[in-house]
Amino acid sequence: RYLPPETLMKRRFTTKSDVWAFAVTAWEIISGGMLPYWELADEAEVKRKVSQGYRLARPQELDNHWEQLWKTLRDCWDTNPKARPSFQDI
Repeated sequence: RYLPPETLMKRRFTTKSDVWAFAVTAWEIISGGMLPYWELADEAEVKRKVSQGYRLARPQELDNHWEQLWKTLRDCWDTNPKARPSFQDI
């Protein structure tokens, strides 16, 4: 639930995969502790859907004042690891 497509499919771990996991953790905090991808049946479905481009939905708790934070989280989930921000940029 915290791994990016390149890790799920090819077992590649980098600081950019850590950025992805950080954004999932931030989403979990913002959503009040909800399980990431709670609506998916199991880990196999999460792996399949994330690899196909499915991403976490914007938490209801994140109102319009937090637009930049939501954009940053979405950027962290870019399919292309090189396009994700660095921890320094975050």
